[in-house]
Amino acid sequence: MFFRKKSHTIRIRNFEPLTASSFAVERKTKLREEIKKQTKNLDEIRKFCHDEELSIDVRFFLYDGSKDQNPQPEGRIKKDLDNLLKIVLDVLPEKMDSEGENDGLGLIKRDYDHLVYEIKSIKKIVYDKDEEGIDIVITK
Repeated sequence: MFFRKKSHTIRIRNFEPLTASSFAVERKTKLREEIKKQTKNLDEIRKFCHDEELSIDVRFFLYDGSKDQNPQPEGRIKKDLDNLLKIVLDVLPEKMDSEGENDGLGLIKRDYDHLVYEIKSIKKIVYDKDEEGIDIVITK
């Protein structure tokens, strides 16, 4: 017997996925604010995730402007998957830093990363700048 798992998707577009760097807090804040702006059902997603064992599927859509008149630096499509994931995963808990000074999205209680049992990730190259962004699919 198979059970269909319920999931929620956070879909962010017209946003360049960022990697971890010396400006990590600013980059996390930028992502958090963009998710808040583009996701209308965050409260519902918070309730869905509360104290649950979660699977997270993160899809990065990186813009390749090589066909444009003003191409993007090639580094934009060469971002390392692990560095892209770091920013996303740090934004999901209630606090997005170990000091507890900066609020996260509150999708994961406190810093209970142990509730994440599976992480899948992929990066895809897109040629339409409007499609650049991130999908975060959260499943119980």
